[in-house]
Amino acid sequence: MEFPGYFKYTVTLLGAILTFYAIILAKSLLIPLSLALVFSLLLLPLCYWFERALVPRSIAAVLCILLLIGTVAGVGYMLGLQIDSISRELPEISEKVDQRLNDMQDYFEAQFGIDQSVQSEYFRRSVNDFLQNSGAIYRTTFSITAGLLNYLIIVPIGLFFMLYYRSFFKEFLYRLMPRQQHDRLRRVLEQIQQVMQDYILGLFTVIIIVAVLNIIGLSLVGIKYAIFFGFLAALLTIIPYIGIFIGSLLPILYALFTTESLFYPISIAIIFWLVQVLEGNLITPKVVGNKVQLNPFAAILALLVGGAVWGPAGMILFIPFMAMLKVIFDAVDSLKPYGFLLGVPAEVKNDGKTYRDWKVRLSAAVKKIYR
Repeated sequence: MEFPGYFKYTVTLLGAILTFYAIILAKSLLIPLSLALVFSLLLLPLCYWFERALVPRSIAAVLCILLLIGTVAGVGYMLGLQIDSISRELPEISEKVDQRLNDMQDYFEAQFGIDQSVQSEYFRRSVNDFLQNSGAIYRTTFSITAGLLNYLIIVPIGLFFMLYYRSFFKEFLYRLMPRQQHDRLRRVLEQIQQVMQDYILGLFTVIIIVAVLNIIGLSLVGIKYAIFFGFLAALLTIIPYIGIFIGSLLPILYALFTTESLFYPISIAIIFWLVQVLEGNLITPKVVGNKVQLNPFAAILALLVGGAVWGPAGMILFIPFMAMLKVIFDAVDSLKPYGFLLGVPAEVKNDGKTYRDWKVRLSAAVKKIYR
């Protein structure tokens, strides 16, 4: 029985809607499993290295997980020391914040004629509203804590089984495909693994470089806790385009409330702007390059869809997942147009060549003038 075209499109649309709805509902399980998948692809070469050294696969998988946990714990410990130092200064910081607020009240009263009692009443009502909504805040905090515990349990378990049973999962994929498609499937799996490893390792390298630049800049300005603020802002670069901007707000506010001059917050804003320019135009293109092969529009779309579906975790995960989809699209003839749509346009790839040609022509013209 042949169904009409509109019926097929309707079924496809409903299937896509139901799939997205299921992904949203199951995010508490899918997010940690997705993180486990990403980490398994990253740790796979290390697992191979252990196995070539005659270490059993189960022990090799455990060693990889322990190294990952140790790295994360080391970074967390370093940040924890900085947070502990900041918490000891909270009373002093609170006094300075109160002084800044009093100065702001004096300014508004002098410039706009708003009495300080009116400002204080407005502030008191805002605090009361905040306290009345504290139940929601506590529920949100509990939810975040429960989610973190969920990650701490599911991610290591999922990571272990993905490393240990990787041959089993690969055999399952081969059995899904006809035998004549096995070579193509093998190439696709190798490309996906390579793309993910290049992207993740490149991203970690970018984070380290940006952290060093941030720390140097903040230290030169004379901001306390430069290591904490610089590394935190660099860590947020895993959220493309807006991460480093979000990370710059905390040190700017800290400098605004704890220093006596606007020189410090303005200098911090300039430093982060310069680092953002370097990161976007030099560091990331050179380190990560075109390994992901996604055009900016596709990357932003993945960012927005990931944020809408899975929140901050989706903003991080959906870009490499979009890159995986592109590899699959490029390997299937009927899906190649979609892979082309996600890729970098030819005119963008030729921008560098066009610029070099223009520079050569300009140089030749200048030499001709001065002969």
